[in-house]
Amino acid sequence: MKFWCSGITSVLMVLSLFGSACVERQPDETAIAAPDARALFEEIYTHLEEGDTGEALNLLRYAVAELPDGIDKQNAFALKVDLLLREDRVEEAQEIYIDALTADPECAERAHGMIEQYLELDDDETLLLGWVQRVLRAEPPPALQTAYLQSELLILQRDADIEEVCKALDRYSAEFDPAIIESVTFALAEKLIQDRQLDDAERLQQWLTAAADRDEIYLRASALLETELVMARNSWELFNDSAQRALMMLDEREAGTRFARWLRGARRARQVDVADRLAAQTLTWHERFPVTAALAARWYLSIPWDQGDGEEALTRFKRLSVGGGLPPQYLTPLIGWMSNVIFSDGTQEQSVKFLKISDALPWSEIADDARSRFLGILLDISFNAADYDRSIAFLDEGLPQYDAEWHKLMRNKVYAHKAEDAGDTDEAIRRFRVFMEDIAAEMEGEDKQELLDPVSGQRVTPSMILALNARRIGDILSRSDRAEEAAAAYDEAVGYYSRALEEVGAKSAEAAWIRTQLDEMADTQP
Repeated sequence: MKFWCSGITSVLMVLSLFGSACVERQPDETAIAAPDARALFEEIYTHLEEGDTGEALNLLRYAVAELPDGIDKQNAFALKVDLLLREDRVEEAQEIYIDALTADPECAERAHGMIEQYLELDDDETLLLGWVQRVLRAEPPPALQTAYLQSELLILQRDADIEEVCKALDRYSAEFDPAIIESVTFALAEKLIQDRQLDDAERLQQWLTAAADRDEIYLRASALLETELVMARNSWELFNDSAQRALMMLDEREAGTRFARWLRGARRARQVDVADRLAAQTLTWHERFPVTAALAARWYLSIPWDQGDGEEALTRFKRLSVGGGLPPQYLTPLIGWMSNVIFSDGTQEQSVKFLKISDALPWSEIADDARSRFLGILLDISFNAADYDRSIAFLDEGLPQYDAEWHKLMRNKVYAHKAEDAGDTDEAIRRFRVFMEDIAAEMEGEDKQELLDPVSGQRVTPSMILALNARRIGDILSRSDRAEEAAAAYDEAVGYYSRALEEVGAKSAEAAWIRTQLDEMADTQP
C-alpha cells in the first residue's frame, strides 16, 4: 500500500463544515429536499476518526449524488477521490473522475491534481502520461484542458524530447481551441528559456511560426518568443527589429508590460544604445499605445541623463514637449520628471536652458493644479539659474499653495539676491537682514519648525537659515573689503549654527551638515 497523504481530508472537512454553516439556505423545494450538508459531513468525519473508511465512502457517494451543485458537493467529491486513493483503489478513483469531467466538471476541477500526485509516487511517468492523455481524450472543460495539456507537454519534454512535444501539439491543435494551444505552448517555452534550455524553446517558437499558417493567433506568441530568445542568447544586434515586430501585435496593456521588461533587460545587459533605440521607436506609436509611449518618453530622457549627457536629455525634452505630439495627460509627468532632475542635479547652465524651453511649453493644455505645482519648482530652478527677474515674475503670478506672507518673504529674498548679483552691497545686506527678521519672527514659539531654503532646496530649521544668511552677509562684506563688519557677521553665523546644533539630533544629517559649515568657516576665515 502506498503512503498517500494529499492533505485534503482535514482541509475539506473544515471548509465544508464552516462553509455549510455560513450559507443561508433559501426556503425553496430544492433546499428542503436536500440533505443537511453540515450534519452529513459531521457523520463522515466521525467515521473517519473511527477508521471506518468504508462507511465514510458510502456516505460520500450519497453526498455527491444528493447534494445540490455547489461547494459542498465539490468538497464531497474531492474527499471521495482522496479516500479511494488512500485505499489504493486508484482505478475506481480514475473512473469517477473521468465520469465527472462531462457529468459534473466543477467537481472534477475541485479534485484536479490528486490522482496525478498519487501516480507520481510510483516514479513511473508512463503511468502518469497515460492518465493525463486519457483525461485529454475525455474532452475536459477548457480550464482542465489547459492544465492537462501543460502536464503532458512537460512530461514529454522532460522524459522524451522536444520533437515528441511538437507531435503532441500537432495532434491536439486539430482538436482543441487554438487559444489554449497558444497559451500552453508559450508558457512552456518561457519556462524553458528561464531554465536556459534555449534550443528546446526555439523549437517551440518554430512550431508556433509554422502553425500560424493555420491560425494567425500563433503569430503573437511566436514573435514574443523570438524577442525573448534574442535577449537570452545576447543577440542584441537582432533585438530592436524583433521587439518592434512583437510589440505591434500586442494590446496596450501587454505592450507596456513587455516594453518595460525588455528595456530593463537591455539596460541590465549594458546595451544602452539598444534600449535607447527601443524607447525612441516606441515613442512614434503614441497614438496606438499612448500609455506605453508616455513610459517610453520617460526612458528616452533618462537614458542620456543617466549617462551624464544632460544636454542631450534637454534637447530631447524640448523635442518631445514643444510640438512633440504627446497628449497633455502624458506630457505633464514628463515635465515633472525633467524639472525635478534639473532642480536636484542640474547645472546653472542647464537650469537656464530649461527655463527657456519652459517658455514654449503648451501650458494652456496642462491642468491648473499641475501648472501650480510646476510654478513652485520653476521658481526654485530660476534661483539656480540666477534669473531673479524670472523669479519675481513667478511670484507675481502667484503660487496658490502658499499664502501672502510666504510670497512677501520670498519676494524680499529674491530682491536680496538680485542686489547682490548687481553688486549693490548695502541693498543686498538690507534685504537679507529683513529676510532674517521675518525668519526670526517665524521662530517665536516654534523654534523646531522646518522651512525650505529657496537657494539650497534643503529642509532646515530657522536657526540654520539665519546662520546661512549671516554667513552670506559676511561673504558680501568680505568681497567689499569691509573686513570688520564681515568678521562680526561670521561670528553671528557661528552663534546661529551653535544654536541650530542644539535644535537637531546629535547624529542627524542636519547636525552633520552644520558641522561641515562650521569646519568650512574655520578653514576660510581668519
